[in-house]
Amino acid sequence: MSTEPRICDKKLEVLEGHQGRPDFQLTADARTWLKFLNKESNLVWALMRRKIRFKGSPRLLLAFRRCFPT
Repeated sequence: MSTEPRICDKKLEVLEGHQGRPDFQLTADARTWLKFLNKESNLVWALMRRKIRFKGSPRLLLAFRRCFPT
């Protein structure tokens, strides 16, 4: 079982196992994902070719990208 952290009201809580449902889920080809992060690849083209797939708001995809500064 994995332990997942949860941040709420500026406090970190660590729970065991899966808790709740994710707001965002990403599946990506590694090479395409790195090109997307480095702004070398067009997101629309990667989505059309199904090299990047996601469930959730497109805004969350762009926010998730900011977690990987390049």
